Amino acid sequence: MPPLRVRRCALASRRLRRFSSIASYGAHNGKPSQTGHRPNDGAHKIKNFAEFQILGRVGKIKQFDGKVNVTVCANYPTKKDAETRENPHWNEVSIFSEAVRDYASKYVKAGDLVLVRGRMKQNSFERNGEKVYTVDLIAEDFSILAPKNQRAIEASAQPKPGKKPARSRK
Repeated sequence: MPPLRVRRCALASRRLRRFSSIASYGAHNGKPSQTGHRPNDGAHKIKNFAEFQILGRVGKIKQFDGKVNVTVCANYPTKKDAETRENPHWNEVSIFSEAVRDYASKYVKAGDLVLVRGRMKQNSFERNGEKVYTVDLIAEDFSILAPKNQRAIEASAQPKPGKKPARSRK
């Protein structure tokens, strides 16, 4: 990519000539666009990344040698003909970090509400002579937001539609 060129207007040229004694010492005289330099002070700090975040319920937990795979279901409500339906999306997340693996294997159970964050990685391999492309979800942060039994407690605590709450007599 060619370097960025900045055209100076006549007024900026006159200012530069007026303060040429300061400019000759290498002092910074304003923004890079004012001095004619290319603005690149933040270019080396830009971080490239591919991350994911899933909020959903745990399905299966599979333990392997050196990794744990957890399936997480995220529900997307869709509305069709004034009726709301759940549209579940199942995602399989791989956990390689030893600390996160231990946490998931000890405390996470099927049905728990979890928040999973991590990075995405694209892979490809050959199967039966055809090239297969995959996207691996590698978990770096795994948190339980609510256990499965809490969901049942919350559902029983809410009054059911059509029924009146019971009155207490004194």
